[in-house]
Amino acid sequence: MSNLKAKLKKQGGFTMVELLIVVAIIGILAAVSIPLFNNALEKARHGVDAANNRSAISLGNAEAAASLNPENEFGTAGKEYYYIVDNSDNGDHQGALVEKDDTAVTDATKVTPECADGTGEDALMVKVTYKKDGATPLDKFTVETNWTFDEDGHVETKSFTAAP
Repeated sequence: MSNLKAKLKKQGGFTMVELLIVVAIIGILAAVSIPLFNNALEKARHGVDAANNRSAISLGNAEAAASLNPENEFGTAGKEYYYIVDNSDNGDHQGALVEKDDTAVTDATKVTPECADGTGEDALMVKVTYKKDGATPLDKFTVETNWTFDEDGHVETKSFTAAP
């Protein structure tokens, strides 16, 4: 019993070697996990870009289908929209299709978004064009987007191409 009391009273701690081993293990785990986390984050960003592109195309189709007078509304030159996502702290992170305005923002439904480069060239855009000679209602509209993706999921081009 006295042996046990003596062991309990002894003020022991970790040795320097034990602490160094623990620090080394934590360093190895951090070195392995940080690149994995960054890869997962990059894949998530690519997924968000692809989802936004699909949503913009769907909204372009809905805008065309909801048109009461497509020949006058869209014409042969088409109508361009920006797909805007509200990522602000108070925003709902949902996308909205708003009409492109090349002149000035005079209407709440028309915008020219500011992007990182300050021009809006990187913004996701949708173009809806009406074709008078379409055989069926589905053939009367062409919906294009200015984003295409490479096999890794990166946004590749910023020019209009036909939507899949």
